[in-house]
Formats: sequence, C-alpha cells, structure tokens
Amino acid sequence: MNAFPQVELTTMVSRVSENVLRWQFPVPRTHCGIPLGNGMDGILVWGGDKLHLTVNRADFWDHRQGEKVLPGHTYREMVEAYDPDDRTPISNLFIHEEFKHSSQADPQNTYFRTNRLPLGRFELAPAAGRSLSHAELDLATGAVAVFFADGKNPKKTYRVLMTLAIGESLLTLEDPDKCIANVSYLTAWHWIGDALRNFEFAEPEKVAHDGMTGWIQALPADPSLAAVMKKTGSGYLLTLARGKDNASALARAEKTFAACNVDKVKSETAEWWSKYWETCPQVKLPHEFFDAFFRFAHYKFACATNPASSQACALQGPWIEEYRRSMWSGSYTINVNIQQIYTLALHSGKYEHMLPLFDMLDRAIPIFKENARNLFGVDDALLIPHCLNDLGLQCGGISTGSVLDPACGGWMGLLYWQYYRHTGDKKFLRERALPFLRGILRCFEEMMEEHEGRLSIPVGVSAEYGCIFRAAPGKQFQNTGRDPSWLLACAHKLTDALLETAKILEIKPEPSWLDIKQRLPEFTLLDDGDGKRIAIWENQDLEICHRHHSHLSCVYPFDSLAEIDAETNGILSRSFDHWISKGMGQWSEWCMPWAALLEIRRGWTEGAKLLLDTWKEIFVNEGLSAVYIPRFHGFTMHRRPLMDEPKETTEVMQLEGTMAAATALYEMLAYEKQGVIHVFPAVPAMWRDLSFDKFHLPGGFVLSGEIRNRQACGLTVSSKSGGEIRLMLHGDTALCDDTGNRLTPGEVVSLKLPAGGALVLTAEEKLLPVG
Repeated sequence: MNAFPQVELTTMVSRVSENVLRWQFPVPRTHCGIPLGNGMDGILVWGGDKLHLTVNRADFWDHRQGEKVLPGHTYREMVEAYDPDDRTPISNLFIHEEFKHSSQADPQNTYFRTNRLPLGRFELAPAAGRSLSHAELDLATGAVAVFFADGKNPKKTYRVLMTLAIGESLLTLEDPDKCIANVSYLTAWHWIGDALRNFEFAEPEKVAHDGMTGWIQALPADPSLAAVMKKTGSGYLLTLARGKDNASALARAEKTFAACNVDKVKSETAEWWSKYWETCPQVKLPHEFFDAFFRFAHYKFACATNPASSQACALQGPWIEEYRRSMWSGSYTINVNIQQIYTLALHSGKYEHMLPLFDMLDRAIPIFKENARNLFGVDDALLIPHCLNDLGLQCGGISTGSVLDPACGGWMGLLYWQYYRHTGDKKFLRERALPFLRGILRCFEEMMEEHEGRLSIPVGVSAEYGCIFRAAPGKQFQNTGRDPSWLLACAHKLTDALLETAKILEIKPEPSWLDIKQRLPEFTLLDDGDGKRIAIWENQDLEICHRHHSHLSCVYPFDSLAEIDAETNGILSRSFDHWISKGMGQWSEWCMPWAALLEIRRGWTEGAKLLLDTWKEIFVNEGLSAVYIPRFHGFTMHRRPLMDEPKETTEVMQLEGTMAAATALYEMLAYEKQGVIHVFPAVPAMWRDLSFDKFHLPGGFVLSGEIRNRQACGLTVSSKSGGEIRLMLHGDTALCDDTGNRLTPGEVVSLKLPAGGALVLTAEEKLLPVG
C-alpha cells in the first residue's frame, strides 16, 4: 500500500512521494519544464512529440555596451536642477557613453546593451513505437527520469535517467532501452537570427562528427560557447563548454566527454544533494501545494546558486529561454529581485551559497568607486546602479532610477551584514562587510544636506515610483523627490549595522553615523486630514497601485524602527490601510510575496496565506515556475498587453517570486524583528497541525517547532556556539521546560544556551484531542 497518496499540485505536476514530483507529458512550453541546474548550467526538460532540452549557462554574457556613471555631471548639479513637476532637467544632465549600437538603430530594443544571451535547445526524437509518458524529478538526488510508453503495451514504460554533474558542465543521459532515436537542435537564431546578425554575431558553427551533435556560438567580444551532445554506448552526454574561440570551446567539450565516468557523476551528484538536504529546513504544512512547494523552492535555489559554481545567480538563474532575448538583460537587478533570491540562504542556513554573489560584487568595487567618484567627487564611496551584468556594469541605462537609488547597494550591503550575524565570521565582518557597508553609506552621506535643522536627502528615488505615470503634455512625470522614505529607512538600517559592527570589532564609530541616527528622519510623513501616514517622498502620497512597496521598507525588508510607540503604530496602521486601498491591480510575481511579508510583520495572521494562495493561482504556471506575466485576466493589469500573447514565445520565468514566497512561508512560522524571534506569528486559523525543523536564525541558533490542534505544543532551540536568544511566542498556549524556562504568549523572554546546547519546551497543559 502506498503510504504517500499522490497529490495534484497543478494540472501538469503531481507529488507522488515526499521527494518525487511528476510532470505529465505533454509539457508544452520551455518554462513548464523540469529544471536541472548546478549554479552554472541550466537545463529545462520538456516536450511533447519530442523531448526538448533547453540549455544555457549563467556566464553566457555579451559584455559589450555595459555602462558606468561618467564624469561631467554631479549630484549637486542635479539638486540645483530639480523641478518638482518635471524630471527632464535632471535626466538631461546625465552623460551617456556613445555606443556603436543604439536603441535608435534597433526599435525593438533587442541587443543594444549588455545581455545574458539565449542559446537554444536539443530535440530528442523517440524511437519507433515509443512516446513520452511522464518525467519524475527526484529532489533527494537531483536526478530526472523520463519515462517512455510502449505503443504495443500501454502498461510498459522505459526510462531515460538524467544526472547533471556538480562542479562541471556535464549532463549524463542513460538510455539502456534505446528510447532516443536521434538528436537534432534549434539555436536561438531560429527565432531572433536577424537581431543577432544586426549586432555583429556570427551564425553558429555546426558540430556533427565523432558521434557529436550540436553547435558553437561565437561572440563578438566574449568567449565562444559550444553546446554539444555525444552518443555513447549506453546513452548520451551533454556539455556546454566555453573557450576563447570556437576551436578551444570544442576542444574543451571533447575533453569533458573523454574524461566522463557516468557512475562517478551519479554518485558524486547524489552525495552533494544528500548533504544539502541533511541541513536544509523542513516543514509539514496542512496545505498540499505549499508543503510541496517549500521543498521544490529549496531545490531550485540550490540549482541556481550552487557554490561549486563561481557564478552568482541573476534574475533567471542559469535558465534563459531560447526563443527571445533575455528580459531586463537577464541581469542582476538589485532594487529588490536579487535580494529576494538570496534572502532564502539566510533562513535555510545555506550561507556558502551567498559567497559567489559577494565575490562578484567585491570584484566590481573599482567600478562602483568610479561611479561614486564621478557623481559625488569622493574616493571612498561605492555607488551601485540597479541593474548589473556580472562585471558590475549597468545594463539598463544610466538614469535617475538607476543612479539616484543608493538603497540598491544598501540592501546588498545588509546581506553582507546578515551573513555575519548568522555565521559569526568576524574575519568576513572586518575584511568584507565593514568596507562594503561603509562605502555604501558614504553615498547617502554625500547626498545629505542640512535642511530645516535636520539632515535631509534633497533628491532621491523611491524605487520605480513614477515610472508608469502619465505626465502633463510636454513634461515627464517626476520620479524623484526630497527624503524618499525608502532611502531614509535604508540609511538608518545601514547605520545601525555599522554602529553594531563598531562595537563587535572594538573600533570607534564615525561621528556621521551618530549624527544620522539623531537627525535623519525615519520616514517622511504627510497628513491629508485623516492623520499622518508614510509618504513616498515629501509631498508625494501613494497615489496609485504600485508594485514596489518601497515606502513601507521600514517594516520590511529594513526593519529599521527600533521602537514602535502608540504614535508610530498609528502612522503604520494608516499607511497600511492607504496602501491596501490602492488595490493590487498592478502587482507582479515578486511583489505579492513581499506584500505577504509586510502583513506578517504587522502581525496579521490571515492575509499572508490569502496573498500566497492568490499568487499561486496567478503567477505559478503548470510546471511550478513563477512567471512574470499573469497567467490570466481578471485580477491584475500587470503587463496587460502580454497576457494575450502566445505563452510559447513570451513566457518569462523569474526566480525571485519563488524564493520570496518560500521566505514568506518561513516568516509565517518564525522571523526576527529588532533582535526578537517571533514564533508562530502568522499561522492561519485553518492550519490545525503543522511542524517545522531546522530554521536558521541570527546568532547561529536553530529553531524547530510544532502546532497540534491549533495549539503550540513544542519548541526546540539549539546552538553550536551558544549565547542568548530573545523569543516571543504567538498564540494562546504557553511553553516551558523542566528547568523553569517559560514562554508566555505576547511576552519577550531571553533564554541562554551553552555551546552545543539545546532547550526543549513543551505545552504546559495537556492538549485537547485532535478533531
């Protein structure tokens, strides 16, 4: 008897055991496919009549035409030019590099800036009498088994097993029953060849010898990439090999094939995944979809951020569709998206997965310093634009939105800070986090001025606000203002981190840090007669439904309000009410989980689940991928014109929605706010029984907990290094242990643990019977 009943998660995907998800063919689109990844290589397994393998590499970049902040304009000149009714005067001050290829030469906006490139797909035709039946992803081992039906015997199936190596570009396909008759391919040129040719790409070189099938794509100013499959006695091998030119790329592919040991690849890959899951948090939720989704999100996170790869994870991870240019250059968009992806590493304790991101940013510090030098005239600041390639160059153009938002770098800096808080690595704090945090805050300091007896930021952005407004005739709607609440909250949180760092490292804090805490407002307020609430910036209310919840960032992600008294609580209540009154008609796949996190932090127990349920219906496709374009009409107008376009050639997958939704599930059960761990803060009333295990917290603490019959019945806190942890239990059941420790709901309690110690707390009273 099967102890695990099959659960239908979507119309295409079912959960057939705790670790196995099944896709039923046909799988009609690229981003419905089963993802395989090792941090560098990305493969999507899908198809109908044929088995398709869409392939790409995370480092497949055209680096031409990346931008920096150029000399010739300064921040103070922008302050002087500011017109509250028109952004044109500031926009006209920016100096833009003259490129060979411009947007005027390409009205379709195809490749005039640095881009992650599409590559193509392999198409595997089944043998006569065989057809694709279903495929199973084993989360425990990272392997995908594709099952073929026998046309003469419907009950009989044959299997092709796929394993993607860790640390090298190699996919093994074991096909002992000869299910695959032949291999062909389609490159990105099939869809966008004219655009590629216009921007000086050479057509792919065909590979068809010695049992190999594939192509080599040369790039105008970057290494070539060979995508090649090779027939073996028991199946196929696939590699994506880079080289300085086509010949060296092909030589690398041949070398990879010659050295391959399939059994070794399988055993080493299975061992890596076993170790990954060993310390990965687990949940048991009374919600069939999110119980499975939580584990799948951690699988996809590992595929996209595997530290065995030196490449940091961008918007789409290693998976770029073959049929179009990458949206938003496939970039590192850091005004929310990349931070949402990597925050999951903190909750899950996968800190080593953050290091490729930090390495990429640290390598780009000379560029960030040059940006700051040209805008502010100083040598000790780091100015990071909002949309980067892997060299740290701006992808999306130099503009107010990309340059006048130091919170982009600020939020990244706070990931450095949180890495230290979770790991306790003082060397990292001293040598990497401290210089980065200092450099980012210097940008804020250079923007500040004296204003009405306080510090003020005279011109700055609130991320993405104003970019979709209709302007008066002959004008461009203003997208900057004085004291954006987004920037104020970030500046305070950065300063808090630096002041705490100074204590830890026993260094003297800068006077400017103390001045910021004393004289910079925590947010900007307005009052329309109904009471004060948080403004976008001075005299700018939230006037429309807006997807970027930046004006509420003092609540999340920055958690910058040390004390919330009755007056501040009233401000927050009115701000949230006004935010909700604007509706969700322009919300996207990444902002709905952010909204859920905001509601969790306000102590609302039901709203987060409702938002996540809605997000699942609108933005999760049949293959469990979070997609940028809403799946159907009737709820949101976000990207409305694209909803009617064929998904086969327009669907866009982005990772941050998946990771942010998983983060929201974490925080429904436990999160940290101003040094206090809130336990069971947003458990919906309908969730009768649940448990979580191995949630990772700042200070190196690990938390596990359980609810039965809607009552907290157990909590375990452990720590390798020991220390003090402050907890607040939510609900109506107290927990205690036999040493006198007691958690009373609604009270903050401090508990001390010795190194390697653990505390086990259980319910004081006998639980009511379930049911």
